[in-house]
Amino acid sequence: MTATLEKIQKLPKVQTKSPLQSRALAALVAFVAANSLAAAVLGPADSALDSHSLSETNYTSPMYGTWTWWMARGFVKISASKHPDIAVMGSSQVNSPSWAADAHLLRKSIDCLDHREIYALEQGLSNEGKMPTVVNCAVQGGMISDYYMIEKSLFQKAAQTPKLVIVCVSPRDFIDNKLPAASSTEPFRFFSRFVDSGRLSALAYPDWRERCFAFLDNTINQLPLKRLNDVWTARLTRAMTSLTSCGDGKANGGMTLQKEPDAFAKPAQTSNMLAQAISNGQLQVKLGEWVVPPNMEHVFVDNTAEYQRRYAVAKPVSYAIQLSFFKEMLTDLRNRGCDVIVVQMPTLPMNQVLLPETFWQDFKQTLANLCVENKASMLDLTQDKDFQKSDYLDTVHLNDHGGIKLFEKLSRAVRDDSQLHLD
Repeated sequence: MTATLEKIQKLPKVQTKSPLQSRALAALVAFVAANSLAAAVLGPADSALDSHSLSETNYTSPMYGTWTWWMARGFVKISASKHPDIAVMGSSQVNSPSWAADAHLLRKSIDCLDHREIYALEQGLSNEGKMPTVVNCAVQGGMISDYYMIEKSLFQKAAQTPKLVIVCVSPRDFIDNKLPAASSTEPFRFFSRFVDSGRLSALAYPDWRERCFAFLDNTINQLPLKRLNDVWTARLTRAMTSLTSCGDGKANGGMTLQKEPDAFAKPAQTSNMLAQAISNGQLQVKLGEWVVPPNMEHVFVDNTAEYQRRYAVAKPVSYAIQLSFFKEMLTDLRNRGCDVIVVQMPTLPMNQVLLPETFWQDFKQTLANLCVENKASMLDLTQDKDFQKSDYLDTVHLNDHGGIKLFEKLSRAVRDDSQLHLD
């Protein structure tokens, strides 16, 4: 008996899987099977930046309905019907004067979301009844790294590559002490779904963990199950929107449009609408919510405290990073065959003094050198005395009168520049 037990104990033991291991394997198999089935139903992931992915009814589009989404959608929509002759890039310092000036000149309310042409500049460049197509590619709170991602994404196809790109900048496009990394902005995250930042990725994602999270985020969004969930969520959202709208106002692709304010309402009722639009930080915005009237009362807000925080350090680490993106962007635009004008935007002296004179000297000289290196023209409006305090909403953003002045000067600069080939 003892001998028998000893033989049994010497036999090799059978390795059995724990319940936890079995469940993990089963879950993995089920996950792969479910994703394979979803992939068969949905087909390949669509990551193209085109009219389909940016359709107003495509609720599955990455970061659907953000300010950047509306800008990209507007550019794609316009370039589908006519070639963009000029693209204007910049931040709210471009959006503010373009929306206000166009509302004033056209004598009608302008919806900030889908008004993406700049009529004031088109009119200034009209020749014998022919007007160029000028597309506004500016984004709220934009940094130079955002403009780099925009041109890489939107100007890939020859049919969408403008003849002239006007890049409007100020120190804030290079300096923001509140910004943790170039990749942390909403425009950068949006366009990183369509193109990567190439050799500048190490600068965009200074922390290796940020690069890993960005990779995981993009990978997860491509999973068939995630896409299938987005499809069902979109259908449910459209169904709920249809039920709640019930004929209240117009609808556009499943989005209810709120009634626009009367174009000739009392100025006091609409005086702050432009300021609210350019400073709005909502993740998703809808048509009819951000409308600029043509008869806006001129008000002024002192936003010095905000810029004191942004400019707390004149040359933070981000400054050199943004200059690298600026250089790469100019090179990329030159290689695409685009003419380029870099415009140093006007700001009030009370904003300019927040940065030391030594910074301004270095900043202007650095931009000038990079423009010469990349055969780009430059227009410096920082010391232009034609812009008075009455032309501003605050210390940096122009109102309708300031916008008309700005685009008159841009029109003159474009017409007088012998290096440009717009014809």
